Amino acid sequence: MRSYVFDKKEKAVFDLLRNCISNDCTRKNLCHSYYDGNGNIYATNARKLVKISSKRLIEKLGDKPGYFDINGSVLIESDFDKEPISYERVIPAGDGERFVLPKTTSIKQKYMDSFIYAAVCHYTGKTFDPELFQGVKEIEWKEIYQKNDGYVVRLNGSIIDGYFVTYVAMAMNTPFMDKSEPVQKTA
Repeated sequence: MRSYVFDKKEKAVFDLLRNCISNDCTRKNLCHSYYDGNGNIYATNARKLVKISSKRLIEKLGDKPGYFDINGSVLIESDFDKEPISYERVIPAGDGERFVLPKTTSIKQKYMDSFIYAAVCHYTGKTFDPELFQGVKEIEWKEIYQKNDGYVVRLNGSIIDGYFVTYVAMAMNTPFMDKSEPVQKTA
């Protein structure tokens, strides 16, 4: 059975992974994180999804896919063996509209998830449950992608030691504002 003890520097990235694992026992596929054997680990609860990529995962977990649970500060291989969800299909392609998340030093780190929530709502004109953004504050978010009028946004970011993070949040089917202010977009 494989396991990976993560250190304090990696805490934020594994907290985000833990935050996205479902606790709905009727949906067993969502109650574990899934490692694809290529350095990517996924977790979703069907309202939010995170993909964490790192060469360190390959070094620690090898190239065999499998399901993992988080117990304290340890990733432990699970004996769950169902077919994996097609996680990459859920992640919007990068050909949507791209927005750069403003850099700010005036907002304290503990409020950063609220700032990201407000920025995403402002940019996309969609309503999101603020709870979707709790626990995302310690990642350095670089970009927001929205696919046309879809109800999904994707945040791309990174954290120490070469961890690359993709976070997907599903919006509610309600407009946030009647009229959005124009926002400068980058290609």
